[in-house]
Formats: sequence, structure tokens, C-alpha cells
Amino acid sequence: NPSSTALNAALMPKVLNHLPDDVVRLLAAGRGLFSAQAARAAGISSGRLRRLVAADLLTRVWHGCYMPTAAYCELSAWGKHGMEARALSIASPDACLTNWSAAAVWGLPLLGKPPPKPSVVWPKVPGRGSSSTSPGRFLVADIPPHHRTEFGDAHVVSRAWAAVDVARKAPLASALVVVDAAQRSGANVVEAARH
Repeated sequence: NPSSTALNAALMPKVLNHLPDDVVRLLAAGRGLFSAQAARAAGISSGRLRRLVAADLLTRVWHGCYMPTAAYCELSAWGKHGMEARALSIASPDACLTNWSAAAVWGLPLLGKPPPKPSVVWPKVPGRGSSSTSPGRFLVADIPPHHRTEFGDAHVVSRAWAAVDVARKAPLASALVVVDAAQRSGANVVEAARH
């Protein structure tokens, strides 16, 4: 029956082979990454996100955070670390990415392999201490307000703070490369080192 064939074709879900425009806009606003919460606010349902993941168009980077699968697959190990760190930061709104994770997000040149877990820093409050959990390393420190900033939806320490943080513990070659790149980008590494 031709009419039932046309009806079945009209009811059949379309094959997903590209990201919809509203998702592309959300990715642009989030600098390549967005949270499920941001998607809901933009009218994108969790079911739609699941279909985009099943179609291999989106990758769930960390709990509730997504990016294009093609872009994720093209990232270096440091690039993946940076995206996973951003996702952890989005899920921990009072924390800032720090150390190697912040340096990766800022695109500073990094040598060797990334650490197995992203690092974030919480503000000092009574009863809160450093810890290491499956998603990441949580540190506690007083970060001056002018060294706390945002990158997309993620909270991150400034380029200068990230470079100094890396330099404090990195091998000399890595420290010099990161500090030099941060200083050349206009970051005030000397001021950050005083804190």
C-alpha cells in the first residue's frame, strides 16, 4: 500500500549524520564543550543528547559534558586532558583548574605525558582539605580573584598562575617552556610567583 509506505517513511527517525545547528551554537558558546545543564537551558533534551552520542556525533567527555566526537578523536593526549579537566571544572563550580590541567586548557606548550587525572583547586574554607578521587585531584588554596577566570563554562586559574604552578614542580625544561610561553602571551608570571 503506497500510502502506508509514505506514512512509515515520514514517521521513521532521520539518520543523524551531522550536528544540528542548535548544538553547534551551544558548542561555539562553550568553546567546544557544553554541559547537559547548558543543553537543557537551550532546549536540548537528554534524549536528544543520547541519540547524538549513539550516532557517534557527540562524545561524553565526563559526567554530563559533551563535545563533538570527531574533534575529540583528533585531540592530542594533552588536548584530551584539557577537555576532561574543563568538564571536571564545569561539574565542580566552586573549583578552578590549576597546574598542568590549567596549562593544557590555556594551550601552553607541555612536554611529556599528561597526568592521569585533572587538577582543580578549591578555595580555602574550614573543614575542606585536598583529596584525590577517581575524576580528579582536588587541592585547596587561596587564589587571588584576579587569577580566577573562565574558559567557556569552566573555571580556571590565569595563564600566569598556571605557568607558575607547573614550574614549581616540573622538571626544569618543562618549567622553562611553560613559563616562557605564558610570559610571551602577556601573562605576568613574576606577579603570580609572588603569591
